[in-house]
Amino acid sequence: MQKGLSVLMVCLCLSPSYAIQATEKPTLRHVGGFQGIEARGGMAVKGFCGGVDYSYYLHRTGYFKCGLGGEIEEDEDERTSFFSVFTQPALAYGLGEVHDQLYLNILLGTIIAYEGLTKSGQNQHQDSLNIGIIAGLEVEFFMMQHTALLLSLLPRWLFLGDHQDAFDLALEVGIKITF
Repeated sequence: MQKGLSVLMVCLCLSPSYAIQATEKPTLRHVGGFQGIEARGGMAVKGFCGGVDYSYYLHRTGYFKCGLGGEIEEDEDERTSFFSVFTQPALAYGLGEVHDQLYLNILLGTIIAYEGLTKSGQNQHQDSLNIGIIAGLEVEFFMMQHTALLLSLLPRWLFLGDHQDAFDLALEVGIKITF
């Protein structure tokens, strides 16, 4: 009798209609109220650039981001050095997604920069405040549930300061952690 009961218990446990199936938790990304911190670096027309940003997701297709960044270049031949410290608050709008893992966003915002140019050979130093707009593309690839690899292409148009360098283009790679 015990043998028969044991066989019945094993059959019921292995039966797909009676077995309990584990369900996978849904992956939540780009949800209103989520936040993120990112670090990025890359090349711009004027030199190396990098920065950190904070993101706040407003809804599934849009978020706000703001942070601090910098750009630096040294030209030993002309004995000049350029630096810039900037903030670029922007709104991002999601153009599309693939399997809740790859997102394509468009960024629109402003840039406020403090720039300095030093010409060692001529013993000159110029500082200026510059304001402009940014409009570009950003790709987010979520490698893990809350970690994304970023790739962005950000053209910047600056209105004040030296007008011969009014256009700047940055190609940056970064990592974002959402929470």
